[in-house]
Amino acid sequence: MSQVATQLSLEQFLQLPYIEESPAWNYVDRTAQQKPMPSFFHSVIQRHLPNAIDQAAQGQYLAFPELRCVLSAVSIVPDITVIGASRKPTKNEPLFGAPDWTIEILSTNQKQSRVIRNILACIDAGAEVGWLIDPDEQLVFVYFRGEPTVCVSGDRLIPALADLDLNLSAAQLFAWLK
Repeated sequence: MSQVATQLSLEQFLQLPYIEESPAWNYVDRTAQQKPMPSFFHSVIQRHLPNAIDQAAQGQYLAFPELRCVLSAVSIVPDITVIGASRKPTKNEPLFGAPDWTIEILSTNQKQSRVIRNILACIDAGAEVGWLIDPDEQLVFVYFRGEPTVCVSGDRLIPALADLDLNLSAAQLFAWLK
């Protein structure tokens, strides 16, 4: 993972020509930080989970892999961004403001603290819920605004947006890896 040490403003970061290269770049703590290349398990979950969310949402919400979210002090690219259909950008541009739900999938050798900071930035900016999926440990950490973090495993259903009937257990999610 690369990091540009120079202190940048958010506006300067958004003008950099390479921030949408693969893997994308985040802007946190006034620096540009490139996301790590996803692992295989990360990619499998990132392929299946948006489809499951879109099916359950029936048009009420939309799930996007790698959609840039520009918040007041950070610009991040969650692994999966879920927004209400009425909030879909009308131009080919980032989402300005917090997603309704942010999902991060931990890749091998990725720092959990950096990913948690991105989730909390979205929660602080107004996201209702955030997930941190750990494929190696087969755990899902669920973050809610103003509530304790929940750790989900096995056959327990993973809490999602309050008005979305996802009905997905941790076991079902991690079965995609088999």
